[in-house]
Amino acid sequence: MKGIKYIIDKIFHYLGFVLMMVMVACLLFWINNYRYFIYALIVAVVAFLLRKTSKTGWKAKSEYFLMILAFVYFPLLTIMSVSPFLQFKEFQWTHLGWQQTKGQVLSYKCEWEPPFRRLSGYAYIDVSYQYQINHKVYTNTEEKVEKMYYPIWESKERIQLLKTDLLEQAKQQTESQKFILLFNRNNPKESRFFISHSLFYPQGSGIYAFSIFIGILILLLIINVYFSFKNKNTI
Repeated sequence: MKGIKYIIDKIFHYLGFVLMMVMVACLLFWINNYRYFIYALIVAVVAFLLRKTSKTGWKAKSEYFLMILAFVYFPLLTIMSVSPFLQFKEFQWTHLGWQQTKGQVLSYKCEWEPPFRRLSGYAYIDVSYQYQINHKVYTNTEEKVEKMYYPIWESKERIQLLKTDLLEQAKQQTESQKFILLFNRNNPKESRFFISHSLFYPQGSGIYAFSIFIGILILLLIINVYFSFKNKNTI
């Protein structure tokens, strides 16, 4: 019986490890830009090599390195997620063969992404546009070019209001020519449409919604502790 229990414990241990690795992989390479992780990894390696540590053994050193990596990656991810300007610059610096050009917006499509396994849903907008290179016209669609999160439990009225606000915001940005259009000089069919290059736009980040949600939970906890302590003193 003890042997069976040991085997079961090992199975659940490795199963939990595999699931955690799958979640981490989704976070690094599917949900977010994988290049952010590469940047953080480079910085973490340099910091690990330059910073002297009293840690000995591979396990202790590995844990120490992962701690440095986490302290670099998550702040970097937060900063990039709330800054359309930095997202545009990062793409521009890593795609030197791409060139800016003028374009024309053809249509908008505003939808709602429900909060499936997330804390918050968000409104998003797809933009169809066209541009001309060497007298040839190209048409593309940039999906989820801008998002607007709502960190509190949403209603049908609130969803419709968010979609309306996001659509009006997108139209104002494109009509004032604030968008940036880049195309690949080696393959003009490839292009990227940046509807905004604002320095700070927290409503477009899932981390913003998560932070607000956690803030509300902490506030409710503080209120609960306060009244519990107050009631205890009055007894």
